[in-house]
Amino acid sequence: LPGLIEAYQALSRQMTEQGKLKEARVVVDHIKRLMGSHAKTDADIFIALKQGNFSSAAEAALECLSNGSSELGPEAQTMADALVLAFEEVELSGSVPAALRDARSAIHAALNLVTQEQHQEALAALRPIGIGSMFAQWKLFIKGLIAFYQGDDQKASRAFQSLSGDSFPAKAAEPYIILLKGNKALEKHCKKEDLLRQLCRITGKETLADVLPRAEYLWRVGRIRDSYRHVRNTLDDFPSEEPGIAHTLSVF
Repeated sequence: LPGLIEAYQALSRQMTEQGKLKEARVVVDHIKRLMGSHAKTDADIFIALKQGNFSSAAEAALECLSNGSSELGPEAQTMADALVLAFEEVELSGSVPAALRDARSAIHAALNLVTQEQHQEALAALRPIGIGSMFAQWKLFIKGLIAFYQGDDQKASRAFQSLSGDSFPAKAAEPYIILLKGNKALEKHCKKEDLLRQLCRITGKETLADVLPRAEYLWRVGRIRDSYRHVRNTLDDFPSEEPGIAHTLSVF
């Protein structure tokens, strides 16, 4: 039975990664029937995260913690992601260890400080979080952000590329890594339109998030006219003779 349950757990995670959330939910419910328990598991957290339902993910994480899930176990990163992404929507009760509550508060404080460009204060807020904490990946991601915005590309790259591949911090770091690597990385990921939209947003080109990713993809696959047509239909001031991104695209 343990082997069967493990196989079903792997299947549910694969389905969740593929966006087959209804099918994954059916598998998770079947696992619970096999185990004779209706308690929340890391699979419930993972599905809720994929749905963007961060408060439900955090509530499931809290239930897992109260049921004895380890802060150092394989599900720890999924729980940490849920607790961070819910921000203040889910309050950590007294049943949660004080060290864990303090660590989550430190991550939230540091993220807020980074948005205010108070980098040294953000680093100070992160200092109590040790390498063994379930929030260590978030600490590393924030340190990478700070290095990136301070112009220390090597330090930022080391931090971002040290992140675990299946964690939310690692996914959030992807557009920064592409920016740091330059054109070769952009060519490799030119078909990932969601990722390119993130690139537009973090570089302050929010208005181009629905324009450039699709245009880039069409250009890279040789559909030049379709790329031009897409930009013409979605960018109001294209083509343009005035200085700016629209003019750059017009000349290109």
